[in-house]
Amino acid sequence: MRLVTYRHAGSSASHGRVGALRGDAIIELAGASPDGPRGQALPDSLLELLRLGEEGLARARRVADDAERTGERRVDRSMIELLAPLPRPNSLRDFMLVEEHVRNSFGDVPAEWYHIPVYWKGNADTVLGPEASVPWPYYTDKLDYELEIGAVLGRVASGV
Repeated sequence: MRLVTYRHAGSSASHGRVGALRGDAIIELAGASPDGPRGQALPDSLLELLRLGEEGLARARRVADDAERTGERRVDRSMIELLAPLPRPNSLRDFMLVEEHVRNSFGDVPAEWYHIPVYWKGNADTVLGPEASVPWPYYTDKLDYELEIGAVLGRVASGV
């Protein structure tokens, strides 16, 4: 199941809603309950859904599967704008993983680099979605293009 955060196209809403991407449609998960109107509704945000753990994800799968069968809660993909899955993650870390990059940056690779994960904490307010335009910083004429990948651990962690 591919979970997404989205808003309806043209909406000025400052926050998105959680959904499941299924083919050319989004299944609206926010506010749905796999147990009908008397059941506990799924939260509006992906972060809150993830905080429910495996039980919350199982409930979301049931809602998405039911919607596939009934056609309810489906929104055509052309009617929505995908936002960053986690628009403001709790933690954003960029690890320095490529030895050649370290060598190019510092000349030598410090021995500690092989034993301690080197990272910097990013600004969680700079996360953009796949359809957003990257604002050009006023202070430069050049941009540094880098491919980054995000990962969700899926459980409470400390010392990470």
